[in-house]
Amino acid sequence: MTNLNFKLRPARSVFVSDVHLGTRLSNAPAFLAFLETVEPEYLYLVGDILDGWSLTKKFYWPPENTRIIDRILDLRRRGTVIRITPGNHDDFLRRPLPLIDQFEMAEEFIHETACGGRLWVTHGDLFDAMEVGGRRLSMFGARVFDQFTRVLPRKGLLWIRRSSKRIFSKPDRLHQRITSHALGREVEGLIYGHTHHPRLAIESGIVCGNCGDWIQHQSAILETADGGLQLINAGEVIGELPPRLERMALVNPATGESLI
Repeated sequence: MTNLNFKLRPARSVFVSDVHLGTRLSNAPAFLAFLETVEPEYLYLVGDILDGWSLTKKFYWPPENTRIIDRILDLRRRGTVIRITPGNHDDFLRRPLPLIDQFEMAEEFIHETACGGRLWVTHGDLFDAMEVGGRRLSMFGARVFDQFTRVLPRKGLLWIRRSSKRIFSKPDRLHQRITSHALGREVEGLIYGHTHHPRLAIESGIVCGNCGDWIQHQSAILETADGGLQLINAGEVIGELPPRLERMALVNPATGESLI
């Protein structure tokens, strides 16, 4: 069920991904309603906020999409730092674009929490073997799927999307790959998107967070004023980690050597 009545939530930082504005499946009204309940110090747009693949083939832009852009610009004027990591569907942002110089843009960021923790933030598509090695096939599949959105009901479309993600992107394998990469960095955790699977947990000794999406879910990760983390979906907290998390020392009990 779509929630258009989100509660006001004080948040130091907000992490969102995979809104896919420009597609008919994007839950833009709910995303707009959510944005109007937060005024963070940092807003991370963690890839695929816009769907350039769809927009270049068939322009679809309802009024809510413009209001979302206006809200993001308003937050920036009011002091929010906007940081954007491009994804595969909005990879046009990886090219220099003067119109968006007012935002911070990079493939990845290191976010420092209120309690001094370091979180690695990136979309995740660059760790997806399908996107790196089979980009043309992925884009072809997206174009075919766009045609289905004109004739199939939403429920059937979501089933097709979930199934294709499991078959081609292999979200569990991607999660393992990106977590392994984070373990080799000087961070306490990571936040990414791409798989459309909301997640917030301690895994392999570090924080593993996935923003989810605004197609199948209405999810985001919030940092509270004290540095804690919350995973919300449809306005409800479905996962929470306290502040001052320290990277756990994983040790092989047989040898005493660090596993990190």
